[in-house]
Amino acid sequence: MYFYGQGVSKDYQKARDLYLLAAEQGNFESQKMLGDIFYQGIGVAQNYEESVKWYRLSAEQGYDLAQVMLSILYGQGRGVKRNFVIAHMLANLAAAQGNENGRRLRDTSERELTFEQIAEAQMLSSEWQPGMTIPTETSTWP
Repeated sequence: MYFYGQGVSKDYQKARDLYLLAAEQGNFESQKMLGDIFYQGIGVAQNYEESVKWYRLSAEQGYDLAQVMLSILYGQGRGVKRNFVIAHMLANLAAAQGNENGRRLRDTSERELTFEQIAEAQMLSSEWQPGMTIPTETSTWP
């Protein structure tokens, strides 16, 4: 409401405070929105590490939009150590939920990976379930 100015004046600080309250209670949509706020620097200094924190919490609950954003950050190495295997895993998870951006990211990331790296990413995504921790390192990525 405050973020978009729907029915009230836009107030990014108030929106962030409300998203934070909900995110700290585990609301995956609010966690993703906080990730967006820090990723884009909306009303705050841009902070990729902080965006990774919030996207990860949301993605670990299985939210495909957060999985896509975290995949992008892993692919770019923003806020995290670059890892195309984890990026592929996350994109694959989002694609499995019907997310078209996830499918495109997954297919694009395959061009950067060896057969062994693709196999590891696919194994990680097939074993992963909502509520599990998303890995931060892989065995086939330098």
